[in-house]
Amino acid sequence: MILPLLVVAMTIPGRAALVPFPVENGGSSSTSVTPSPLTTITLTPIATQFNNPIGIDHHEPSNQVVMSVNWATGEPRNFELVAPDGTRTPFSNIHGFTDEVKIATVRSGPCQAGFTVGTLFTGTGVPGVIARIAPDGSSVMNPWVTLPNEGGLMRGSLFQDRYCVFGGDLIVVTTVGNVWRVTSAGSATRIAQLNTHLEGLTTVPNASKYGPWAGKILAGAEDQGCLYDIDAGGTATCWALGINPEDVDLILADENFYGVDLWGADASQWTGMVGDFTVAQEMGGTLWHVRWNGTAFTTNLLATVGQWEHMTFSPARLPTKNAAPEITSFSASPGIEGAPVTLAVAATDPDGDPLTYRWDFDGDGTWDTPFSDAPTITYTWGDDWIGAARVEVTDGALTALASAPVTVGNVAPTLHSDITAKALVDVTLRVAGEKWHDVTLTIGSGGGPVGTVSVVRSPGSPDDQRVTIAGIEMDLFHGPWSARAEYTPADDPVNGQIWGATPAWITVNGAGLSVRLHHTFNVRQPETWTWTVEDLSVFLVGVPLTFEAVATDPGSDDLTFSWDFGDGRTVSRTYFNDGVGPDPFPSPGGVFPVQVADETTHLYESGGNFTVILNLTDDDGGITSVVLHVLVCNGDAEGSDSVGHCADGVRAGGVHHHESDHRMYSETVPASFASDPYRAVPPGAIIDARAEEAFARDSLPGTAASRP
Repeated sequence: MILPLLVVAMTIPGRAALVPFPVENGGSSSTSVTPSPLTTITLTPIATQFNNPIGIDHHEPSNQVVMSVNWATGEPRNFELVAPDGTRTPFSNIHGFTDEVKIATVRSGPCQAGFTVGTLFTGTGVPGVIARIAPDGSSVMNPWVTLPNEGGLMRGSLFQDRYCVFGGDLIVVTTVGNVWRVTSAGSATRIAQLNTHLEGLTTVPNASKYGPWAGKILAGAEDQGCLYDIDAGGTATCWALGINPEDVDLILADENFYGVDLWGADASQWTGMVGDFTVAQEMGGTLWHVRWNGTAFTTNLLATVGQWEHMTFSPARLPTKNAAPEITSFSASPGIEGAPVTLAVAATDPDGDPLTYRWDFDGDGTWDTPFSDAPTITYTWGDDWIGAARVEVTDGALTALASAPVTVGNVAPTLHSDITAKALVDVTLRVAGEKWHDVTLTIGSGGGPVGTVSVVRSPGSPDDQRVTIAGIEMDLFHGPWSARAEYTPADDPVNGQIWGATPAWITVNGAGLSVRLHHTFNVRQPETWTWTVEDLSVFLVGVPLTFEAVATDPGSDDLTFSWDFGDGRTVSRTYFNDGVGPDPFPSPGGVFPVQVADETTHLYESGGNFTVILNLTDDDGGITSVVLHVLVCNGDAEGSDSVGHCADGVRAGGVHHHESDHRMYSETVPASFASDPYRAVPPGAIIDARAEEAFARDSLPGTAASRP
């Protein structure tokens, strides 16, 4: 692929624009070179391989390009047609034409002047001799015309005047500087004799946009560095534009450029230059754009190759050599584990081929996807990760590779809000005293009643008449667990003792331990008819408590639950993602997201108001903590009263010396933390036992933040 070369149009030192100087045969010469806005084209090599091509033109009957090949012997053939798919076929059986064989074909238009479309005219390697080949290559007339007294070769150039300047005649220039016009009947007339090797040829439409070249022949004189304009009377002017012309063509609309040896540029690149000239210089391989700007001719270097021979514009499309795609950008969006990361690549293909893409997400050398036509894709890493992703772009034959850094951050695990501390207990109601009196006991929690029983005192032992609500899962974090006993003597049968007393007991039994609370109902004292114990859960010293917490992590991390029960004892347990062992690093795979339920049993051996801290950590340093409070005390005759007061005066559900109950301390906690009985701190934060402050601690090293 030839890269565009940006060169400002050159001026000829010491020569002002349009300054004439003498030329033989009464002609004059001038130079006109003025810089113009820079334009470049991209040349692409043609895929088909040829043996020493020289001449080239459009062959209209086949809509192909015809070329002269096999210089300098002309063996085994002189001419080939090249199809759009690159296929080469012989054009005629002509062979053995030596020297540089230049050609001209006839195209349809208003100035065919008796010529047949598709007819090819060529030099033969014999001075003054022109051969004519039929449009289908089936017949050859050689010679067709022998130019009288011509000692030069057609290595100059031939051009059928399709622009109606010289009546549609065939224009010929030779290596000795003669300029001829030949009718379709074969009548030849010499127009001018310039005594220099002429090469490169066109006629110029008679339009004002072409300035002094309008309505003339334009021929190159490579050795002199001139472009000659030649009028019908033979007057010639040399224009020294700083170019040694090998060939010159008018740029045609909607036609592709082809130049020997052998390059192409599609029509879209010439849009702003249609109707202007392109001039090729053999040595140095420069290709120029030439335009009349109203006062002078401007030149602009379009591209450079190794060497030019002849060129043409043609609506045919030849296959160019395939060029690899070019990746212009490839990036990955910032990401966190468990969430999609977007990979996006931008690529172009110099040949306009459709592109497909495949991806290696972790840069391990194995492609993780097949090719698809999507230039973006999302991928979710299951763990924090730093590395490089790769992309491969292909046009079906050639590929391009690129890599992009990927950073996936860790996310601290999250604790669900339903942490529990449960004890399995039975609650028994025992009633003594006057017969026929009845007592109803209701056990309730923060979620409403959980059980109701009634006892009607009848003759016999009170132990035989007690009733039990069995199997209550009493959750210390979802209380208070109240007991309400109601005495309704007004509707009892008359037993002759209206002033009688009715003693009652509520017994909490768990794990073989028992706490008994007592109250006496009196018929004549209505204020005693309702007995409320505000929280039974405080009487669970010695009863095993099952602490349970559920956590989730968006990644595949191993999770560790670390409990500090506030009485000097701790317990910790790690849950491995694979169920076997520690998560390796890095580990972008594994199962994710994960949800883990941790359950541990703890027994408080003495009463107190205990601060429970649960730290949930992942294997990458992420941490989430929650602070809870548990109040337990011994509620038997040793110290607790009938409404749930501990021996030291602490009352279930109340606050003692600014210590909290089993709910999160709400008086000094920010509003965002005060609405729940307890609350998990946001990921990456930890709060102290009094829950008065929260400190953000990022799971990634080296960063920290604070929060009031």
